[in-house]
Amino acid sequence: MLYAVTIILTDRLSRQDDSFLLGILQVGFMGIFALIAAFLLETPRLSVGTTEWGCILSLAFVCSGFGFTLQPVAQSYTTAERAGLFCALSPVAAAILGWLILKETFGFTGVLGAVLVMGGILISTVVKQKD
Repeated sequence: MLYAVTIILTDRLSRQDDSFLLGILQVGFMGIFALIAAFLLETPRLSVGTTEWGCILSLAFVCSGFGFTLQPVAQSYTTAERAGLFCALSPVAAAILGWLILKETFGFTGVLGAVLVMGGILISTVVKQKD
């Protein structure tokens, strides 16, 4: 529910102001809140291996730098409903890619979840087309 609120607020704010700045602020506040949570809930440590730093930096640049920062920019050109549908497809696409590329198991609950998500998307688009 909070993710839906985020999408709706991002839709409204990205149309009013600079959507790129909005994305930077969202990523910045996520970083601040994650840092606070890390110190409150666990014992933070710096990674020591080059493999760990490579993974952290690639995830930071690709996922956070491009994905989260540019989402408000892309969302300013579409509706909140369509952005919500794309966000709902993300876990299904990640699960399918994990199954195809990494040979992860896709159990009954994973299939059921993917069917429910896809069914919800299909129902919402069919009902909207009838209106």
